[in-house]
Amino acid sequence: MIDDKKIYTPEELEQICLNEVNSFMDKKKVPQSVLLVEQDIETANSIATDLMGELGSFIGAKRLLEINSYWEFRDRVHEYQKQYNVSGLTFGEMTVDGKLVKFPKVCGQLILLPDDMDVLKAFVPRAIELFRHWSERNNAYVRYVANLKGGWEFDVETNLRHIEYVSESADWVELDFFLPSSGHHDESMMIEVGWGNYAAANRLDDTAGDSVLFYADRSCAFKPSSLQLEAAK
Repeated sequence: MIDDKKIYTPEELEQICLNEVNSFMDKKKVPQSVLLVEQDIETANSIATDLMGELGSFIGAKRLLEINSYWEFRDRVHEYQKQYNVSGLTFGEMTVDGKLVKFPKVCGQLILLPDDMDVLKAFVPRAIELFRHWSERNNAYVRYVANLKGGWEFDVETNLRHIEYVSESADWVELDFFLPSSGHHDESMMIEVGWGNYAAANRLDDTAGDSVLFYADRSCAFKPSSLQLEAAK
C-alpha cells in the first residue's frame, strides 16, 4: 500500500511494486474480482476467450484479472510519482578495468519523468566513450544483435564508428558489463542505444520507441586470435 502522506524514494516505490507482484504470484493476495469469477470459472474463461481469442484462453480469466489488478495498482504508483515528482531513475555501479563507473538506471516498474529523460540523454556521450575505450583496450569483437519475426536472432559484426554515428541522435543508453562467471565465456560489455519512449523500445508492436543492442566481446568464435593472424601471414 502507498501512504500518500509519505515521500518515497524511487527504490522504495520499485520495491512496493515488486512486493505487489510477489503477493499475487504467491497467492497471498487475491483480488475481489477473482473471488467472484471463481464462482463460475467456466463462464469467465469463455468470456476471456471471446474478448482476447487464443491469448485469453491460454492465460485464463483468473490470471487476466490478477494482471489487471496489478496494472491498476501500478497506475496509482505512477500517479503518485507525477504528484510528488518522484524520479523513475536510480544510479547503479559497475567496475570496468578496475574503475568504478556510476550510471543512471531505469526502474522497470516506474515511469520516467521529463527530467529523467534529460539525465539519460546527458549520459549518452559518457556511455559511448566508456564502450569505445573498453573495446579498444581489449581489442574486442564488436557486434549488434538483429531480431527477425518468428523469434530468429543473429549477430552482425560492426565497428565503433558505426555505433558512435547511430548514437548521435540517441535519447538514452543502458550499459552492462558481463564477467565469465555470469554465463559468458569471457568478459564482454553491452550497450543498448535507444530512441523515444524507453518503455516501448523492447515491444515489437510499439513504434513509440526503438533500440539496438551492441556488444563488445573479448573473445569470439568468429574472431581470429593473434596467433592465427600471425600464421596467416
